[in-house]
Amino acid sequence: VIRWLANKMPTINIITPSPNGTFSSVAGYNTISLSGTVKDDDIGDILKVYYRIDGTAGSAGTQIGSNITANGAAQAYSGSVNVGSLSAGDHTLYTWVEDDKGGKSAEVSRAFTVDKTAPTVSFNPAVNTKVSTVETIPITVTSTDTAGVNQIKYILKDNNTYVLTEGDLTDTQAGNSYSTT
Repeated sequence: VIRWLANKMPTINIITPSPNGTFSSVAGYNTISLSGTVKDDDIGDILKVYYRIDGTAGSAGTQIGSNITANGAAQAYSGSVNVGSLSAGDHTLYTWVEDDKGGKSAEVSRAFTVDKTAPTVSFNPAVNTKVSTVETIPITVTSTDTAGVNQIKYILKDNNTYVLTEGDLTDTQAGNSYSTT
């Protein structure tokens, strides 16, 4: 009697990244974190998670993390991809899992953007404004960036000697204004 056991296809579930993320070439903002789960009902199969950026379905990929030995339940995987060297613009990340018997899950895609355009910042009053008397001067900082502004750092000095005030303003919306005195 010959028994043929069909290989069951592994499956993949993506937790991160979320769709439509924005990344840049700046350290700290140039890495996509990948995480999710894979499952193969064929206990003992060796699973490998792969990714590819752009390209066509079925093209080769790069392995994420270590091999996983299937246990019939959902198993976690994680890794990261540095996208800082990609060209500016829209890209697609494809992720899938393969087993050692030739089974392959469907490719799951996530769109993302690489933004290499620096944000603009304007100050009111203008930089290097001199004041002859002691007075309160309202300062407005406006940031503009098509992808949103994550952080504005500022330092106000007196004759470049004494730090009068400094701060770290954090937001995720483009074109916002911040004021301090």
